[in-house]
Amino acid sequence: MKVLYRLILSGIFILASVSYANAQTFRKTSGSGGLYGIEVIDDNTGKVTAALPALFRCVILPQSPGELVVAKISDRTFVALDAELDVILDFPNGIDEAYGFNGGTCIVKGPGHETGYGAIDDHGNIVLKPEYDYVGRDVSNSLVGFKRAVCYSDKKLSRCKYFEVHRIGSGESENEAFILNVPYYRFGIARRDMEILPVLFSADSISRYIQSPLYHTVASGINKMVNGDYTQAKAYFRKALRSEEADEELSASVNYNLNACKVMATGRVRRLPKRDKLHEYEIDAAIFGLYGQKAADFFKSHYELPLLCIGGFYLDGKLPYSDYSGKLYYDRDMMNPLKMHDKGLYGLLLERRDAFVQSLSLFGIPYDELDTMVVSVDTSGSCKFCTSGDKKYPDSRFRQSYYLDIRLFMQSLIDGYHLSELVMTFPY
Repeated sequence: MKVLYRLILSGIFILASVSYANAQTFRKTSGSGGLYGIEVIDDNTGKVTAALPALFRCVILPQSPGELVVAKISDRTFVALDAELDVILDFPNGIDEAYGFNGGTCIVKGPGHETGYGAIDDHGNIVLKPEYDYVGRDVSNSLVGFKRAVCYSDKKLSRCKYFEVHRIGSGESENEAFILNVPYYRFGIARRDMEILPVLFSADSISRYIQSPLYHTVASGINKMVNGDYTQAKAYFRKALRSEEADEELSASVNYNLNACKVMATGRVRRLPKRDKLHEYEIDAAIFGLYGQKAADFFKSHYELPLLCIGGFYLDGKLPYSDYSGKLYYDRDMMNPLKMHDKGLYGLLLERRDAFVQSLSLFGIPYDELDTMVVSVDTSGSCKFCTSGDKKYPDSRFRQSYYLDIRLFMQSLIDGYHLSELVMTFPY
């Protein structure tokens, strides 16, 4: 069927072929059954220079010269046509909606409710996978995609939202990405992401919808970040932090974005301070990699494994037990290592865990041959096993009761030491 359509579109119904140096206008025509055709009109003569009959369910005409026409043939089947109405490219499979070319790219939507928005270029290449909550264009017409990012350290910032922001410029060197903190509850615009994000693209929209001077300043800083002007964004965020109305919650959000701007503006990473107590925004920035690998290594030594366990039931990759055997956690939010608070208790629990592992699990297998499994147990009896695979009980080298023994052992420690939650690493 697609071959037949290609033959039809490639020229059978072309009425004329002339020089297209002259200005021309595209026009959509209506046919029977809700289908549409396309005509190309010479602006000088008013004559139809090329046409296709009513074959298409939808036609999106270009908004500027040189852009491609988008035509929908059937469900999830789109093509792009040039000024002579020849087929230039087929859209990738699995596209439910297309929104027309602008600046050489076309925003699209994937199938169903579980997928999101993305974009393709005028060669049919996917430049943004259709997995974003919102895709818009900045002041330079570059694509900007927003995708919700899960942040696990939010204790006081539960009303903020984090977004992965990807900007696709005209050249590959102009592509960049960062994580943005949006204190959406402060702006009073709307409850849904799709209604909030478009406002932040436009300074005029911010002035129209956000009346508070402080919130207007914060939103303007976000607007500058979205448009890639990190220097101006920093100025807005610093102004917001100087406001007497900036409370702790909003200041943490602004501080996070300010740190992100520093990294994006300079291209230089900032190392995390080597201290036990970290600010919420410093933890968030480290999670999202804004401070570079050295700081990330320091951060992982404190927080990585519990965070990975909260985010899902398996690790991104295998972790050698010899490197991670010394990690224990007990905070309910699993953000603070136990040794930060009570070195004596930490050491005691570590000794008891090591004795348990030696007595029940290893059978002479050296540590360097074992991977790390992270197990979480709380006072309610809830238990989670986190490994690098999706199997609940991943290793047949241990007897079947090994995992039950771990759970009972950890529950005994919770009861014995009055802990709210305990997270330990075990070999598997």
